[in-house]
Amino acid sequence: SFYGDYGSFEEVSVSTAGHSAETGSPGLFSNLVSKSGGNTYHGTFYQDLQDDSMQGHNIDEDQIALGLTGGGSLGPREVNRSDTWRDTNADVGGFLVRDKLWWYGSYRYLTVKQWFANYPAEPQHSRGQNFTGKFTYQPSNNNKFIGYFQRTEKLQINRLDGFRLSATAAINVWRDSTWYQDYHSGVWKGEYNRVMGNNAFAEVRGGGYWFHFPTERQTEALRYEDLGTRIVRGGNQNRVQDRDRPQVLGSVSYFKDNWLGTHNLKVGGNYFHEEQWTDAGGFPEQVVHVYNNNLPIEVWLTEPGEQTIGLAVTSAYVTDTWQMPQRLTLNLGVRFDRFRAYVPEMVHPVSRWNPTEVRFDAQDKLNTWNLFAPRFGASWAVTEDNKNVVKFNYAKYWYDPGFGLAGNLTPNSNNGLWNRRFAWTDPNSNGVFDVGEQGRLIANQGGTASTASDPNLEDQYAHEVDAWYERELVGNVGVRGGVIWRGTRQT
Repeated sequence: SFYGDYGSFEEVSVSTAGHSAETGSPGLFSNLVSKSGGNTYHGTFYQDLQDDSMQGHNIDEDQIALGLTGGGSLGPREVNRSDTWRDTNADVGGFLVRDKLWWYGSYRYLTVKQWFANYPAEPQHSRGQNFTGKFTYQPSNNNKFIGYFQRTEKLQINRLDGFRLSATAAINVWRDSTWYQDYHSGVWKGEYNRVMGNNAFAEVRGGGYWFHFPTERQTEALRYEDLGTRIVRGGNQNRVQDRDRPQVLGSVSYFKDNWLGTHNLKVGGNYFHEEQWTDAGGFPEQVVHVYNNNLPIEVWLTEPGEQTIGLAVTSAYVTDTWQMPQRLTLNLGVRFDRFRAYVPEMVHPVSRWNPTEVRFDAQDKLNTWNLFAPRFGASWAVTEDNKNVVKFNYAKYWYDPGFGLAGNLTPNSNNGLWNRRFAWTDPNSNGVFDVGEQGRLIANQGGTASTASDPNLEDQYAHEVDAWYERELVGNVGVRGGVIWRGTRQT
C-alpha cells in the first residue's frame, strides 16, 4: 500500500518463502518479477441505469391518513427519493511489447440526482468521473518499472452547506443559497524494483497525492440564516482548499544463511511533506445575518484571508526475520519517525472590517517529535512435525498526527476566515445590518493572540501485544486461537 499506516513496518515486510541462498533458488524473486497480466488483452464494460419510474414506494395511504407529511414542497411519497442514477465504467488492458511492456486504463462516469426534504427546489445533483492508468515495463528478469495514476472529479452544482446551520439542517429554498463545487483530486506513483543476485532485492517508489477543492457562491445577495425556521437564503461563502503530498520511499532486503540460522534483513525509509492552502473569500459584503423564527438575533462580520499549514515526515526502519535452529523464528525491528509541523509566512489582507494588513512570520518548527518504536515477534513450532505453533508479538506504534497539527499549533490563529459575532436586533428594521448596529461581542475568531499551544504536547502512541496458538488438524486444515491487547497512550 503506497498510502498506508506509516507507523507499521509490517506493510513493507517481505516473505522469505521459497528462497534458499545455498541452492541459489530464485524463489521470492521469480514471483516478484513474474509477468503480470500476460500477453493478452482484456476489457470490460458496465452500465447501470435507474430513474424514478423504476422505484417502488414504501409510504402507503394509511400512513398519509394518519398525518404523515413530507418536507418543503415535497409530498410524503417524494421525500429523499432518487430521481436519476447513471453509472458507466469501461476498462481495457494488455501488452504493447510481448513479455516486456503492459498497460491498463479505466474510465468511470457517475451521475446522481436525489430529492431532499431540505432542498425542495430541484434534485440535488452530483457527478463524478474517474480516470485510471497503469503501465508495467520489465526489460529483464531482474528489473521492473511500474507507473500508475488516478484522477477523480466531483461536480455538485447545488451543494447543500450552511454556515450557522449544518448541511442537513439548513433548508435551501432555491439554488442561489447553495454552493457550486468542482472538486478534483489525484494520486500517482512511479516504482522501480531490482533483484541483485540471489541474495538482495531493492525497491524505490515516488509519488504524490493532491486535491483542488473550490466552493463558490451562486449569488451576491446578502446571506441570511434562520435558526428557527432553518431557511437559508443569499450567497454562501467563497472558499478554495488545495492540498499536496509528494512522497518517496525505498528499501533494500538482504538474505543470509549460516549466521546462527537464516536472516532476512531489511532496511528502508520514507519521506513526505504535506501542505494545505485555504483561501477563504468570505460572504457577500462580509456579513451573515442570523435570525430565529424571523426575528434578528445576531450578525457575523467576516474577514477573508488565507492559511497554509504543513507537516514533514521522515521515517526509517530496520527489521530482521531470523530463522533459528530448534524451530524458532524471531522478528526483530525498530522504527524511527520524525514529525515536524510548520507554517510559512502568511498575510491577512485588508478587507471591509480589517483596515490594516496583518503579517505572520514563518514558523519552521512549530512542533518537532523524534520518536523510536521497537518491534518484537517470536514463532515456535512446539513439535517436530510443525503442526503445533505458538506465536507472540509486541509492537509500539506512534500515530501520524496529520498536517492539521500545524493548524492547531499556530499561535497566531491565522485560520483563513476571521469573524466577529455580535448580538443584533436590527434597530431600524430595514432587514440589513448597518454599521453601528452591532451589540455586545459574543465571540471572536482569528487575530494575533487568540490561541496558544501547550509546550509539553506529546504524540499519541499505542502498545500492542498478541499471543496465538495454531494447530494443523489435517492437510490444509487448521485451527487458530489467541488474544490481542492494545493500549493507547497520550490521547
